[in-house]
Amino acid sequence: MMVQLRHIAATLVFLSFLSANAQDPQFSQFYAVPIYLNPAFTGNTQQARITANYRNQWPGIPNSNSFVSSTFTFDYNMEKINSGIGVMVQRDQAGTASLRSTSAHFSYTYRVRLNRKWHWKPALQFGFGQRTVDFNDLIFGDQLVTGNSTSASSNLYRGQGISYMDVSSGMLLYSRDTWWGVAAHHLNAPNMSLVQNKSPLPMKLSAHGGFKIPVKRNIKKKVISSFLVAGNYKHQQDWDQLDIGTYFSYDPFIFGLWYRGVPLKPAPGSHLNNESIVAMIGYGYYNFRVGYSYDITISSLSSPITAGAHEIAIVWEWHDPQRDIKRRRASQMYIPCPAF
Repeated sequence: MMVQLRHIAATLVFLSFLSANAQDPQFSQFYAVPIYLNPAFTGNTQQARITANYRNQWPGIPNSNSFVSSTFTFDYNMEKINSGIGVMVQRDQAGTASLRSTSAHFSYTYRVRLNRKWHWKPALQFGFGQRTVDFNDLIFGDQLVTGNSTSASSNLYRGQGISYMDVSSGMLLYSRDTWWGVAAHHLNAPNMSLVQNKSPLPMKLSAHGGFKIPVKRNIKKKVISSFLVAGNYKHQQDWDQLDIGTYFSYDPFIFGLWYRGVPLKPAPGSHLNNESIVAMIGYGYYNFRVGYSYDITISSLSSPITAGAHEIAIVWEWHDPQRDIKRRRASQMYIPCPAF
């Protein structure tokens, strides 16, 4: 009987979630998913870049494969016309019934040189997504009464999914050692409901920035060690989140430590808005970088219960050695954000 009640409760919670306002997945290594963070990061390379990201959140909770997000991006710097283009494919899975969201986005950005030190990059992003769920993994009330393996109620939803368009924008202001940016995602508030109701995806606003301090240079004046302070603030409907911390790099390694939460503003329900401490280590070899981070949960869902969150980021950049780009001009072209 207790197991049946748990199934009923889980199903009711899940069905309410289907028609509730959705929210975006998150990545701890937010600068390793640059196009997802802000479309204005598109083309922030000498020529081309591929990124791949994987996040497994709260693996200690039963059905631990239920909160998994992954992203793949490709972007290209069209230096001759001061532009960048990019493509991002994202997949997110949540819930015991494999609630899945899959989307593809195209972004374009244009670089404006304001003066000798500062550049400005506005950007637009257009996407198409699909949201589905496996209703066969749910248990409905009539199944508990009849003992049948299928439910008449599930036939009302079987095979249902929803497709949607998504529009976002962003901009960045940066110099050689400092950057500031804002982004607005889901400007059109697409409907995400799977049960013929209205469930608009709330607009997500974010502001991010930081500065870089060179620590050590080699005999060729190339920076081989640096210290960075960086942050990202997000607001979506009733929820706020701040990621702030530091990165230290000593070629070829990079280490990061930052805090996630808004301690001065309680979360909905008057709970303390402390979520996690994130530790990261990365390694780079020529144009290839890989990073791993672990979220230490500090909220009421402690790490022994959730087992934190694991995240892996892979970044590969390349360029044509024969490409005629002056070293000084190239160094002013890129936003000096962390590698991960």
